[in-house]
Order: sequence, then structure tokens, then C-alpha cells
Amino acid sequence: MRIAFTKGKDRIINSIATEGMLRYLPGTKARHTIKRPIQVKEQQPRSATDTFYEYTKEVLPRMEETIEKRLLNQYMDTLGTAYEKKEVMEAYQIRKHELKKLADKDAGFVATPGSSPGISAMNTEPHYFTTEEKEQFQEMVASNEGLGLSYHTYDTIGKYTLFPKSHWKRMFPRESCGLFDFNDFKMKQIYALMCTEEGLKITYDLARRTLPKNRNVDYEHLIKSSTEMKDVLKDEQMFVQIYQDFSINLIDLIRERKSYEVRNAFESPAIFDGVVGILMRELRKKPVRNFLLYEPTRLKIMNSFIDLIVNLFEDKEIHLRELKDVIEHKRILEVTLTKEDLGDLADFSELNHDSKKYKIYLQGHQKYCFHFWRPEDMREYALQSFKGFNSGMFMWGRSGAGKSGALGYIVAWAHENNWAVINIPRARKFTHTPCTLERHINGLYIQKQFAKELLEDLKISNQQKLEEMKVNMELYGK
Repeated sequence: MRIAFTKGKDRIINSIATEGMLRYLPGTKARHTIKRPIQVKEQQPRSATDTFYEYTKEVLPRMEETIEKRLLNQYMDTLGTAYEKKEVMEAYQIRKHELKKLADKDAGFVATPGSSPGISAMNTEPHYFTTEEKEQFQEMVASNEGLGLSYHTYDTIGKYTLFPKSHWKRMFPRESCGLFDFNDFKMKQIYALMCTEEGLKITYDLARRTLPKNRNVDYEHLIKSSTEMKDVLKDEQMFVQIYQDFSINLIDLIRERKSYEVRNAFESPAIFDGVVGILMRELRKKPVRNFLLYEPTRLKIMNSFIDLIVNLFEDKEIHLRELKDVIEHKRILEVTLTKEDLGDLADFSELNHDSKKYKIYLQGHQKYCFHFWRPEDMREYALQSFKGFNSGMFMWGRSGAGKSGALGYIVAWAHENNWAVINIPRARKFTHTPCTLERHINGLYIQKQFAKELLEDLKISNQQKLEEMKVNMELYGK
């Protein structure tokens, strides 16, 4: 999965919303296709003074800063030369610096009777917010308790989730991604994350994944009922569950080989996801579909795929990065389908004879969605650059584009959904920070201090989950 965060006339990421996204927010994309639970809003009495303080001290400054940056970017886009843009940016930074000094100067001053001529005590009555003012406040803040990310939809984009300090420090014990610690937390003491389109779509993709114990795909029923697999695969939940089962089978086969050549051939996630993607597409076709639904014959077909890729890797002596590199040299995979391999389900083989030579035309899959087909609903609501459920994700973009905000949002969502999270805000720390190193005999470099800090952060962030985890005391209790 690869995501580019860019800015420009056609795409401006800011704290309010992108101009392209505003066209769709009130429309059909108000709710995602995944049936997320509806959050029950509890009415809690709240002081009008506290609400007004939060709005003026936390929400309004962020709104002003966002609008200011947006207008500055729009003005700089009209300038002709880089020199003019540089002068405007320097003037803007000087202005912010001067205003900051004024704010620091006035921060300790409190107007009291006698502290300044003309100031006298006055009777004040509490101000109760009108319905319109309350709705305006709710438009910018989705939650002030650090919860509710699991209920976010497209309507939540542009809204902030405020976190109590203790909640934030549990997610990020030492530091968070990007410049949040310096710009927002140390300077303003605000712990908040904004729901962005990218962060929301990534959590949609993560929410589709399930553990094996939570999947309920009845493969035997699909074989016996001769269900039309085109209709089954249109359901995104079923599609992802079958995809994950196929992926686990392929991983097990790769591990069983215990071969460097096999691991090297599948080093690229694009090849792994490409193989699973082709097999998912073949589920639509007869007679191979029932052989793919039946696990023993599915493993046999996967082994044929592994042999093809490994042999190609050894013969051509090339480094395979994507499945198209394989297809350029081998366009057809031939497998033998045999009735008796289905065991008790042989009567549902859909074969006219005892066996058949079946050809999988790899090149056809390459031309169709680059062998990464997904159901229509997933294509509409997921990231367009999504590659597979087993690939990593790489974000890039210039400073301020929203990378750190999206990562922070994903971490908060994962904690809320009881995921075990290993958070490394700055990988550069392990390569550029001076520390004591020890080189093991196998070539592994040991950084004891960094390892200690990483384990401590892991414990703090996942303490409740670790306490509930079952452990074999014969192995770890000594």
C-alpha cells in the first residue's frame, strides 16, 4: 500500500476538508459499506464555563491556524518565482515569531481590581450557550474523551478527537510522530488528532481483517451448493475472509519449504499478493473453483505456483519485484485437476472425466486490474493505491501534508479496537543517535538502551492486553 500526500490547486489537505472531498461529504459516502456500530451519545451535564474555555483555548486557535495556512498556500500559488515565495514565507515566519512573543508576555497577566487603573470588580452571570453555538462546537470536535474512532464515517472528516493526557501518554509513552509534541503539546498543551480522508480509509481497510477464529466461511457448503462465486466475492466481508485464508495457506507452504530460494522469490509482497489475487479471480471459473475451495487441492495448486516462480528465479537469475516480472517470462500455469483429490466431495468436481489439464492464463490477470481485483464497494471506499492485505504501507509527502496525523490516527484507532501496537515514531533514532553497540557473532548489532526503551513502551501501551494474554508458563515462567 503506497500513499502520496500532496498539495496543490487540485488537492489541498487541511484541517477543514479538501475541496474535492467536500463535493461528496453530504452524499452517498456518508456511511462506509462496513456495518459499523452506531455510537450511543450519552448526555452528560457540562459546565458552560468549561465548554467555552475548551472552545476558545483549544478549538479556535487550531481553526485560525488552519485557515491562515490555507490562505497563505493559495496566495503563494499565485506568485511567479521561487524568490518571491521565499520572501513571503520568511515574512510570515517573522510575523508568527513576533505574535508569539506578545502572547508569552501577556500570558502571566491577570486583570484584577487594583492591578490596573480603571479596572473594578463587576458582577458577571454565567453565559449559557444557545443551540446554534452548541452545534457549531460539535461540528469541530467529534469527541473530547479520546474515544469513538471506531464510529467515524465520512461525516467525521475534519473533526478533532481530543485526548486526555493520560490516554495520550499510554499510546505514545515517549514521543509521537512528526512535530506534534513540539507544536501542539508542549506549546499549547492540546492532545488532539483530526480525522482525515487518508486516515479514515486506512482504518476501513484494517477493520476488514479478522482473526481465523472469527471467520465463518463454510467452504463445504459453497462446494455442495454450487454457489455462484461471482456473487459471493462481491461481498467485501466474504472476499477479505477468503483472501486471508488463502494467504495463510500460502505462508504455511513457504515456511514448510525451508528454502532460501523460496523465501527470496517471495521477498516482495507484490508477488505474494499477486499470487493470492490470481487465485481469488480463478474462484469465478469452473471447474477450478471447487478445487480452490477445498483446502488440500488448494494447497496443491499453490505448490505449483511456488514451483513456477522458484524455477523461474533460478533459471533466469533475475530479481523479481512484481508479478508482472514473472508473467513476462511465464504466461500460463498448467495444473492437473483430479476428481479423487476432492475425497468425499468428488461428486462435486464439475469434471466430465477423472482428470483434466487446466490452464491459468496469467497474462489475462495482469491486464485486468493488474491482478489486484477487489469488489466494487471496496474500490469506492478504499485507497486507490491499495495493493493487498499482506503488503506494507509507505507514506511520503512534504512537511505538513498530513503523514504524521494519519499515523497518529491509525495508532489511536488500533488501541481502541484492542490491537497490539508496536509504535516507533522515529526509525532514524536507531541509525543516527549515538549509543553503545555490540556486534553478535551472527552479525546482529545489539543496542541495549534502545531495546530496553522499546520494550518499556510496548509494555505501557499494551499492558492490559499483555495481562490478558495466555502464556505457557513451562516456557516463559522460569
